[in-house]
Amino acid sequence: MNHSSLTFWNRPSYLVNRRALWREPLEETSRFFERFFEDLTVDKRRIDFAPLVDVHDNETHFFLNVDIPGVKKEDVKVELKENTLTITGERKTQKTIEEKVFSERIFGRFERRFQVPPGIKQDAIAAHFENGVLEITIPKAEPDKPKEIEIKEGKTLN
Repeated sequence: MNHSSLTFWNRPSYLVNRRALWREPLEETSRFFERFFEDLTVDKRRIDFAPLVDVHDNETHFFLNVDIPGVKKEDVKVELKENTLTITGERKTQKTIEEKVFSERIFGRFERRFQVPPGIKQDAIAAHFENGVLEITIPKAEPDKPKEIEIKEGKTLN
């Protein structure tokens, strides 16, 4: 029997839907990160490079890890304004070399902007810098808990 004689059967709809159940949350999470942590357009004329960033989360926090080796903490600024997290800084040259034979390192200003989702604890955002990695921790706000409303007897207050 060769492969051209195989007949592919149609999967029952309950199997297709069941497979989609596990895939849907993963796709939804992926769309969430694409939508909210989308790198916003910056003015490329005043930016020399863009550091690499990893974004991940757990149940209580979002985390951004920014690779900026060779940059001092004093040369980095993190700011949140109108749900936009902006990371700016500068990697300064260590020495002025008159005659470079070969150079792959990039120096100069950098900027990255990310739109953060609503429902975060803005006052509790923290940034830590160690070994050339800036880690920004963004706490998620706790979801609203349902509040039971007491039903009273009698006439309304209208």
